[in-house]
Amino acid sequence: GTPAVVLDLDRVDANVDAIVDAIPPPLRYRIVEKSLPSLDLLAYVAARSGSERFMVLHLPFLAPLCDAFPRAEVLMGKAHVTDAVRSFFDGLPAGADREALAGRVAWLADGPSRLAELIALAEALGLSLRVAIEIDVGLHRSGLREPASLAPMLEAIDATAAVELDRLEHRR
Repeated sequence: GTPAVVLDLDRVDANVDAIVDAIPPPLRYRIVEKSLPSLDLLAYVAARSGSERFMVLHLPFLAPLCDAFPRAEVLMGKAHVTDAVRSFFDGLPAGADREALAGRVAWLADGPSRLAELIALAEALGLSLRVAIEIDVGLHRSGLREPASLAPMLEAIDATAAVELDRLEHRR
């Protein structure tokens, strides 16, 4: 009566190997938590792929993932309302190194207003937050649709120390 997951690890290995082999440098594999919502399975894929780069879509999964992978570099895979980002930082245990954690996570800015909110939040928290600008590539889920919106966002990032633009694919 207990649910169980049965995996063909030979197939998992073949899939991970095929993905890693298909990614040309300087790009690197990013493991998506939504597809593998188990810390044990994420650890297996991380070891197999040699990657400690993750995309997290479900905010409550972020803290346990960062605890389990102390060197993880994380991209939040969807824009979160600023109150949720604040509650993440406010919910960290006493003594947690908020600054170090902020340096490991990139938050999505899907438009000028979200970027402004993240800048204000970073200033209020006394942290520097990494941000990535989400661009709509035609799926119309979220992100910038107008190229003209990009320049003002980049100027806003340059004008403050509260956030830094994360160059996700070129970090070493």
